[in-house]
Amino acid sequence: MRYLLFTAIALTCLSLALACGDDDDSGGPNNGQPTESPTPTEEPEPEAPGIIFHSNETGNEDVFIIQPDGSGLTQLTDDPGRDYEPRWSPDYSQIAFVSNRDGVSEGQVYVMNPDGSDQRRITQSDSTDDYPNWSPDSATLIFQRSSAGIAGAPRSSDIWTVDVATGVETQVTTQEAWDSTPSYSPDGATITFESDRSGSFEIWHMDVDGANPRQITAFEESAFASRFSPDGALIAFNLRSEGQVDVYVMNADGTDQRPLLATPNLTEMCPAWSPDGTSLVYHVYGGAQDTPDIALTPLENPDQTRITRTPQVAEETPDWAGH
Repeated sequence: MRYLLFTAIALTCLSLALACGDDDDSGGPNNGQPTESPTPTEEPEPEAPGIIFHSNETGNEDVFIIQPDGSGLTQLTDDPGRDYEPRWSPDYSQIAFVSNRDGVSEGQVYVMNPDGSDQRRITQSDSTDDYPNWSPDSATLIFQRSSAGIAGAPRSSDIWTVDVATGVETQVTTQEAWDSTPSYSPDGATITFESDRSGSFEIWHMDVDGANPRQITAFEESAFASRFSPDGALIAFNLRSEGQVDVYVMNADGTDQRPLLATPNLTEMCPAWSPDGTSLVYHVYGGAQDTPDIALTPLENPDQTRITRTPQVAEETPDWAGH
């Protein structure tokens, strides 16, 4: 088991500088001349601490962080239960993940600090709560609540939200369908998700309150795991076809659907964006290797780079951009 010392990254927010002028310009120290207000400075975007993912390196699944060049591998959770599907908050102040450590169903949604401290359960159900993603203001988690893994339970999956501070949960979808893997658009107005409402699993959009659902793919196979790019212009997703899964990219309205790479012998799953929106991370396996590695591919001139190379260890579900 590889343990590295972890130094927490302090996230510093710069306040917006606001100048309060004097409405009376007839006198004072400027002798009646208008006072020029300084231009307010914009808050800088928070810097991504690294790529988070889950791995079975310790014998069970735990959450790790690594740098894009493969350095700095650090374990963040260490629990006998399964800890998996980690997601950065957009301000990088928190990590959401799924765990079955409390022995409830297959998993519940948890939150922790970036250094792995203060791990706490957020959702409270007897169902399986997983695939969490954050709202743009880092205050709300959206997730799927399903019957997955629950013996004898009728097949069901709906999309819910939970306020992280209060624990108040809200059901968003109520269709007799499998609605899952939700995530917000960067402006918080739209939710993208997968559903089999039309028969096969396709990518859908809906308003943030669940209204106005619309289907944006029509592969009639299985499209899933959609994520908006940080600028909201593109969506990355998975397409399963003839037993293989590939990463695809399309415009946010569903047009110009195209594969990221042509890799007929590899399965590439769970795409997530780089903070600048120019690359995608995902986990990949196939060929002579049955266990997944974390990989990175730029959108322009795509060429896959393996961030991890561990044939005996499974590393999955990376997240980098906090979107």
